[in-house]
Amino acid sequence: MPERVRQHLNRLPAAHLSTNRRQAQEWERDALAQMRSGEVGVAITAYGQHRRVTTGPSADVVRGRLVEDWTAGSPEEVLDTACGLYLNDPSAWT
Repeated sequence: MPERVRQHLNRLPAAHLSTNRRQAQEWERDALAQMRSGEVGVAITAYGQHRRVTTGPSADVVRGRLVEDWTAGSPEEVLDTACGLYLNDPSAWT
């Protein structure tokens, strides 16, 4: 980073996010913390237990399922959708 940019950034007040508003459920916040700490398998298992993981034999199949689920859901269900993952080998994270 250029020195002028660094000096400018050091003069500005830093923003600090103190409340996680995106992950509304406690288990989601826990899973996010697990991912950040490298416990990816544990986090993905939590997403799977809450029916937030979509698996399939190929990325195209999973994308198709995600689109079908998205378009078939109510607005509340759509807003509650967290993630979809394509896994070559779903047993790798269990």
